[in-house]
Amino acid sequence: DTLTWSLYTDPWSGILAIDATTGIMYANSSDPTTDLDYESQITYAGFVMAVTDSGGLSATCEVTLKLLDENDDPSFDSSTTTFYLAEDADPGDDIGDASATDEDGDTLSYSLDFAFASDDTGSYAWLFDVDSSGELYVSSTAASGRVSNAIDYEDHTGRYFTVGVKASDGNGGTALGNFIVSITDANDAPVANTSIFYVEENIDYSPYFVGNVTVYDQDVEQGTQSLSYYITKDDDDTSGAFDFKSDSVPTVVGNFALDYESQSTFELTYKV
Repeated sequence: DTLTWSLYTDPWSGILAIDATTGIMYANSSDPTTDLDYESQITYAGFVMAVTDSGGLSATCEVTLKLLDENDDPSFDSSTTTFYLAEDADPGDDIGDASATDEDGDTLSYSLDFAFASDDTGSYAWLFDVDSSGELYVSSTAASGRVSNAIDYEDHTGRYFTVGVKASDGNGGTALGNFIVSITDANDAPVANTSIFYVEENIDYSPYFVGNVTVYDQDVEQGTQSLSYYITKDDDDTSGAFDFKSDSVPTVVGNFALDYESQSTFELTYKV
C-alpha cells in the first residue's frame, strides 16, 4: 500500500514538519539555528507521527527530538556602538568595551581587524588595539606625537574612526564587530613665546607701551575660548612696574620711569 505520513500532534508550534511521502521529519523554520538551540533547550518531546495506508488504516507513534550540541559562533551586539575619545588621549588610554559573547561559554580572544578614518582613505590600525578581555584602547606602541596629530579635534573637526574587532572562540567560530570612535574636543593649553622688547629710557608718561606678547591657542583660533594675561614675576625692586593693559589684552605696559644707567634689563614672567 501507499503510505501517507502526517504530524498528528505538534506541541511545539510548528518547529518540525514531516514529508507526507517519505515520512522524513525536518526543521520547519526560516532560521532553525535560532528556534532549535541546544543552549536554550535540548529535548522536545510529545510529537505524535501518524501514518495511513491507501486502505484507510493508520498507526501512530510518539517522537522525541533531542538536539546535539555544536559550536556556536561568538556574537557582538547587533547595533553599532559609538565610543568617544578626547583629543588629549595618550597611548594606552582605554576607549571602551568591545567584547563579544559566546553561547558555548568558550574563552574568546580578540584582535583588531581594521580601522579607518571618516576623512582619510589610509589605514589607522596602528592607532588602536584590543586586549584579551575585549577592551578597545589607544595603542600603547603608537608614538604620542602621531596619536596627537591623528585625533586633534581642531585639525580634524568631525572626524571619527570605524574600527573592526574580531572575536575567536578557539573552535573555529569567529565574529566581527564594528565600532565607531568619535573624537571630542578638549581644552588645548596656550603656547606662550619668549619676547624681547626695547623701550627708550626717560619716557615721561605712564603707563607707556612696552610690547605685545605672542600666544597661540587652538581653542581661541576656533572661537570657543578667550585668553587672560597676568604678570606673575618681575624684578624684586620693580614689583608692579609692569603689567598687561588689561587681563584680556596681550599688551605689556610700564608704570614707572626707566633709567638705563640704573637698570637696563627687566625679566618678566607672565601667565596665560
